[in-house]
Amino acid sequence: MYINKQQTSWCANIPLITFTMNTSVSQTTGYSPFFLLYGREASLPLDAPFVESIYPDLESFVSALSIALQVARENIEVSQIRSAAYHGLKRVDHQHQVGDTVVCRKVVRKQGVSPKVAKQYYFGPYKILEFTGPVTALIETTTKRKTHRKRFRFRKSEKIKARW
Repeated sequence: MYINKQQTSWCANIPLITFTMNTSVSQTTGYSPFFLLYGREASLPLDAPFVESIYPDLESFVSALSIALQVARENIEVSQIRSAAYHGLKRVDHQHQVGDTVVCRKVVRKQGVSPKVAKQYYFGPYKILEFTGPVTALIETTTKRKTHRKRFRFRKSEKIKARW
């Protein structure tokens, strides 16, 4: 199940992808989304001869589903705490100052290609002239342009390939 080179065949795969995601056990909750919604695992037509059609009484069904939902909520909370701790370990908050030398990221896209797979280049070096907002800065180029903080990095020639 692959997308063609022109990226036009993706919509044919949506039902398959949706079913797969809804019937796969989530690492976060410990249950499949289908189970949390319907209180049972999904069955395919091929499963019909092997599946026993025993329907529990309403009270035991609601009780079992309530317990599963409570366990899923607790698992989500544990996962959120774990993710926040992991994210905090890797995060480096750069405090750029006026006068810092930075390089600026530019995404070069081809028509019809997703921005996620587009090539990224770093141009510069540029000097930060002033901060015009909490996340934007005026950088020194030939035209003095305003740029979002996410687009520039400290100039480290050994780590960043800059296009001069």
